[in-house]
Amino acid sequence: MIGPIAATLLFAVAPTSAAALEESIPVRSETEFADDPDHPIPFIQAIDVMAQAHDGREVLVVMIASPLDADERLQRRLLAKFDSYLGYIQSDEFRREFGPPSREQTLIQVMIHPDSHPEIFELLERCRPLIEGAGASLEIDRSFLATD
Repeated sequence: MIGPIAATLLFAVAPTSAAALEESIPVRSETEFADDPDHPIPFIQAIDVMAQAHDGREVLVVMIASPLDADERLQRRLLAKFDSYLGYIQSDEFRREFGPPSREQTLIQVMIHPDSHPEIFELLERCRPLIEGAGASLEIDRSFLATD
């Protein structure tokens, strides 16, 4: 099942009625968001990398090493990954360790393969307002693995 943040992101991506949303993006099985080491987004519930930047910001990194196509399952997994990240930064655990999240102090950095489908980059941009509303800023690094 997708979480509330991913559901909101899906509404932001394709505004529609709740009934139409359920029909258009149903979870196909209980394993929809299970770990899948062969998928470009293998672990939905895991924070790929977390570090403190030199400027003191907490940086949570989503690593996408292979080009993403625009298929529906991949988009749902990406949104669910954001749901996990935003759920974590809104958690009591995060607040105890790092204080309340803010766009100035909390960064979600997506290091994405530059040959990913344009629809994926559009999806990431559509996610920006919700991520910022949840207390984080979003940075999309397209130079990850660039060969130039």
